[in-house]
Amino acid sequence: MQQVKHIRRLLVAQGIIAVAIIAGIVYEIAGAYYNAIDGTYARATRARNAIMAHSTQTFTMVDQALSNIVEHSVVIVADGPDILNHYLLVRRNDLPYVEVLQITDRDGTVIATTRPRLDNLRHRDFFAEHRNDQNQQLRISKPYIGQHDVISGKWVVDLTRPVFDSDGNFSGVAIATLSLEDISQVYDDMRHTTQDIIGLVRDDGVLLTRSPFAASSIGRQVFTPEGSDQVILQTLQGDYRRTSPIDGNDRVVAYGQIKHYPLMVYAGVSVNEALSLWKRRAILDGSLGILLGAMVMAFSYLLYRQIRKNYAADAARQQAQEETDRIFRSISDAVYRIDKAWRFTFLNRQAEQLFGQSTEDIKGKLLWDAFPALRETQTKAEFEHAIQHHTMADFEQYYAPTRTWFNVRAYPGLDGLTVYLQDITAKKVREEQKHEAQRMDTLGKLTGGVAHDFNNLLTVIIGNTELIAEYVQHDKTLRGMADTSLKAAERGAKLVSQLLSYARRQQLNPSPINIPVLLDNMKHLLDTAVGNGVRIRCQHAPDVWPALADEGRLQDALINLCINGRDAMPDGGTITISTSNLHVTPDMVKQGDALAKGDYVAISVRDTGVGMDKNTLKRVFDPFFTTKDVGKGSGLGLPMVQGFARQSNGSVGIESTLGKGTTITLYLPRASSIDTTSTHIQSASLPTGKEKILLVEDEPLVKDHVCRLLKSLGYDLLCAGSGAQALQLLMAHNDIDLLFTDVTMPGGMSGPELAREARLIYPELPVLFTSGYPEQLTTENYDGLDSWLLEKPYNREQLARKIREALGAGPHTPTRQ
Repeated sequence: MQQVKHIRRLLVAQGIIAVAIIAGIVYEIAGAYYNAIDGTYARATRARNAIMAHSTQTFTMVDQALSNIVEHSVVIVADGPDILNHYLLVRRNDLPYVEVLQITDRDGTVIATTRPRLDNLRHRDFFAEHRNDQNQQLRISKPYIGQHDVISGKWVVDLTRPVFDSDGNFSGVAIATLSLEDISQVYDDMRHTTQDIIGLVRDDGVLLTRSPFAASSIGRQVFTPEGSDQVILQTLQGDYRRTSPIDGNDRVVAYGQIKHYPLMVYAGVSVNEALSLWKRRAILDGSLGILLGAMVMAFSYLLYRQIRKNYAADAARQQAQEETDRIFRSISDAVYRIDKAWRFTFLNRQAEQLFGQSTEDIKGKLLWDAFPALRETQTKAEFEHAIQHHTMADFEQYYAPTRTWFNVRAYPGLDGLTVYLQDITAKKVREEQKHEAQRMDTLGKLTGGVAHDFNNLLTVIIGNTELIAEYVQHDKTLRGMADTSLKAAERGAKLVSQLLSYARRQQLNPSPINIPVLLDNMKHLLDTAVGNGVRIRCQHAPDVWPALADEGRLQDALINLCINGRDAMPDGGTITISTSNLHVTPDMVKQGDALAKGDYVAISVRDTGVGMDKNTLKRVFDPFFTTKDVGKGSGLGLPMVQGFARQSNGSVGIESTLGKGTTITLYLPRASSIDTTSTHIQSASLPTGKEKILLVEDEPLVKDHVCRLLKSLGYDLLCAGSGAQALQLLMAHNDIDLLFTDVTMPGGMSGPELAREARLIYPELPVLFTSGYPEQLTTENYDGLDSWLLEKPYNREQLARKIREALGAGPHTPTRQ
């Protein structure tokens, strides 16, 4: 409907233009017509004025000549007729158009003439008029055709004045005969066109002469004293338009009376002649108007067709666009379109939710103004390349304001770009977690290998140190040295355990933790982690409760927080770790709080670094958000700490001030009790026995050490350095009471594999496994085996009690020392 309105408006506009063109041409033609008519009136007036001037001059000269003849006639007549004839002849030669000059006596007889013939003119009208009305006015006769000599056959007219003697009595008439044909010839030269007419008329309406000369009209009454012509005859000058009764031509006639004479002239200009040029111009302009109108209409038609075609194409494109938009609205990805000027034209529902703006709000806005953070990203360059080269852009982009990773696909079109945004944040988190797991797995394998060997050495050191301590127990100095060595060895074992925990190579479970003791034990590890220039200080409130948490994960979290504190102090500073108790009552719990009512242990890590502003503070726990330079931080450290705290039924809080530092506090649930047992040298008697034990250990130092320990406890020993050697001993002896084997051994056979082979020989044979690699001591590695587990390093008491446990109990679910 809207398209039809547009087309109608266009057609109306084009019609108005066509009508305006035609109207303009008609107006111009009409104006030219009236100009032509006005010009005809003007030409007629000019011609009339010229004829009046000529006629006035002519008749004035003749009249003056007659007046002179009248004045001198009495004298000249007295001198004789020859003198008078000569005088008239001289005067005639000076007068234009005058054919004859004559004088009559009172009887009408010609007494002097320029003609050779003497006539009596008393029968002429003018003679009677002068004789009867003896005034001195000039009289003009009706035109007539001359009969004799010089005027024979010519149209002439007589101008007469009366002659009086000295007494004032009428004595004759002075006559000047003018050639009307000669005057007509002069008039011919004064006409501009063949259709123009010029005429000389007496004041009674009788035509004296005209141009073109027409003998049939000479002497006719062309103006009647009655009717409409009366005005003409009585008006000094004027003009009118009339069709000539003589030739039927339409003319504009300008007329005027000759002053002092009973004459009137008129000049008629042909209207048809004047309008002929106008007609040619009108035909040309009309043709041009018709042509222009036709061109406008043709252009309108072509434009109409093109517009209809464009409208149809636009409608099809709009329909296709609406169908595309409908599809876009139904897909799960966010989709938006921008034109080539980077302005938004469409957002689907998912894009509106993602951007927090509706299509109406954002439509027409520049992409870079709506989302300034994109200006300095890969997005701008990718989009520009896509439009310039008309190729699809496919890339990944992290958008910090929404803390989201997107897979961006931009498809160029005629109107701009269609952009698909797929949220791949979860995928990126999984990838990062996978990379982190791979990294930790690699680190764990390396750490586990080192820990395995180190635990073997510690087993020997601890065992031998205990024996030395027993041998020198009466020497306080040597006993003190032995105790110190034993504590150092136990400290080394603890460090190995911490390394394994950090590398996540242990199966870690929540247990009661004495936080101050844990921090004291981790002090050296934390100092090493933060490096030089940063001091770590611990502050503990009195009687800090034990916390229930996974010790290894807690160590990870504390290391992470200390490293973050170090990075916030590029010029060095102090990290303070403080512990305290927190009791949360029901009235302290608010909606949305992460902490439920109960008791918690608070561990605060405070640095003296650069601090954070409010916007950064709101995002520190977002995955992948980091304030560190590219490549120096994954953005997962604090999210992992937060995840650990929540999994432990606790929480994490943060406070920061720009220029003053940051404090991050872990809240862990309080444990009901804590195991305060510590490793120490016991002087109580150890369990002993007489059974035969097959010891399988690939490390010679450990094998020799354990052999000595077991022999000192009374046991009969068979020792093997590999699984194959152990199988040979099993085949050779039928009185073995216990298989005590390392888990990992060279030679292609592990401890579990050896145990399964041994059970084929001794179905009820007890098995005790040991390893310096704690991950190998998880029960999942010993499916189908009833066995016991002993973790390296161990002391003599732990060994004695675990041996006795394995020998004294029947088959059971494997346990772990």
